[in-house]
Amino acid sequence: MLLWLSLLACTDPIAEVGLLGTGPMEVFPTAHHLDADGHVALEPEWLPTVDTPWDTERLGFREGFSVAQTAILRDEHLKAEAILGPANIGTDGPVWMVDLDDGRLIPCFAEVDVLDDQVLLVRPMETLVDGHQVAVVLSTQAIPRLDAFTQILEGQRFQGWAEHYQALLSRSSSLTGLSEDEIGLVFDFPVDAGTEPMDHAVASTHPAGDWTWLDEDTTNLPEGTYKQLTGTFTVDNWLVDDLRMELDGEGTPQAQGTAQAHLFVHIPESVRGAEPGTVPVLIFGHGLLQSPEGFLADKDDSSNFVELFDRMGVIVIASEWRGLCRDDLADVVWVANDMGRLPEVTDRLTQAVANNLALMELIQDGALLDDPAFEGLADGETLLYYGVSLGGIMGAVTLAQTERVDHGVLHVGGGAWSLTFPRSANWEDFEGLVEEGVPASRDRQLLYAAMQLYWDPVDSMSYAGALSDRSLLLQMSVEDDEVTNLGTTMLAHSAGWSALNVPVWDLPIVEAPTSAPVLAPFDAELGDPEQGNQPALRTGAHREPRMWEAAKLQSISFLVEEPGVVEHYCVDAVCTPLDR
Repeated sequence: MLLWLSLLACTDPIAEVGLLGTGPMEVFPTAHHLDADGHVALEPEWLPTVDTPWDTERLGFREGFSVAQTAILRDEHLKAEAILGPANIGTDGPVWMVDLDDGRLIPCFAEVDVLDDQVLLVRPMETLVDGHQVAVVLSTQAIPRLDAFTQILEGQRFQGWAEHYQALLSRSSSLTGLSEDEIGLVFDFPVDAGTEPMDHAVASTHPAGDWTWLDEDTTNLPEGTYKQLTGTFTVDNWLVDDLRMELDGEGTPQAQGTAQAHLFVHIPESVRGAEPGTVPVLIFGHGLLQSPEGFLADKDDSSNFVELFDRMGVIVIASEWRGLCRDDLADVVWVANDMGRLPEVTDRLTQAVANNLALMELIQDGALLDDPAFEGLADGETLLYYGVSLGGIMGAVTLAQTERVDHGVLHVGGGAWSLTFPRSANWEDFEGLVEEGVPASRDRQLLYAAMQLYWDPVDSMSYAGALSDRSLLLQMSVEDDEVTNLGTTMLAHSAGWSALNVPVWDLPIVEAPTSAPVLAPFDAELGDPEQGNQPALRTGAHREPRMWEAAKLQSISFLVEEPGVVEHYCVDAVCTPLDR
């Protein structure tokens, strides 16, 4: 706290030349990226721009940086050979992250950009504490003590900051065990969850209004389906022109009247003629750039979800993840080619969370289940959730906002967008579009690190604490090629969950049967995805476990047969292709 007070006492404006004298964003984030009032202050021109300038003013409500913040250093003096990447996750090594408020060493790893060995990325592996001050410490094994940093310590640069950095150096030495001479560089930044847009949208959302059926299908359906309906329901709207939010200086989105949200209902054959009021209701979260129909109206049932829900005996109700749903594909392509438009994705996802919460209210407090289409079958008291991939990520965000859901499965989900998407096989095509406008990898890595500030309201890591005691089953595919295990493990670790049967990084181990929350690994044995901060080779590991009988049985048991109890249906401690 003393360090933070000394920071506020410094009156120099943000340094145009940055910490190392080579540019304002060669080291990011730092205390110099705040204004005199302690708010995030980034100039649009500091971030690479294609056509649309970055709306950095919308970050001005923040008093710090992300709880999942990647720190970046771009300097020719970096000793790349000393940086070990994810193989060295922990609290020691040539690069450290420390919490200056509680003195805790933060598990993290440092990696060198695979395309530019003068770019260092420092990734926390647990959520940073909102309101705390964090330091990134680089030993002289990682970078030599540079003249620019020595000049700050001696008061020759950044007048008024010498005391701050001298205290920071001393505190970092004490916490890491390194001598001050063994520290080549140290910089610090405050942490602010930055979830105000989501917080306000959730708190201000009214129960959903009326609904309208657009289509009911009882023919040409996948085997195991009784009927399906599509429609819309009325929700509070936070998007201007269906694109992005208008935020005030406090990060509060301005209401824009009402809008219509997508509504989809799937009733399986197994519940036809069931006792009235006995069928559980399940909210389904679809995958990336898809729709509920893409999974459940698929005549071939290529993802096996029609079969799963038929065996489960649940009525499935779903909306869409606006921003990253099927109908948004063209817009996502445009955003990738012009990253200043990123809020068109993140704001729509915030709207999608509000829509799903309104849908839950419409199910439990409204009259939706009284509609004749449901034939009185539904048990409105019990509400379940199953989300796959994006539905696992956004499902975690959504369930953190409400306790309406009794039990939920997050299948191959995770967190920390700035860590996850550059490593995803899905990102390969989109990165090519980003590269067209931002050809230098060092600039793209800066973008990805800074973009976390925009992703925060829709990042599961921002809400990990709210998930710590929830009845949730997180099914992880080992060596996942689309949602990196690093992000999945980071979420489970930050939420304080256990791993089923076997070690998963530092998670406590529990044996089945056990109560949730639990991370359950499935190993498709398809090999390592490409290492480093680049899109993984596509192996199919992300998709494979959803087809397995063991995964289906585990989900069925957890959600409806022994609610909240995690079972294990494989021969060995980890499910493998032998357990299909």
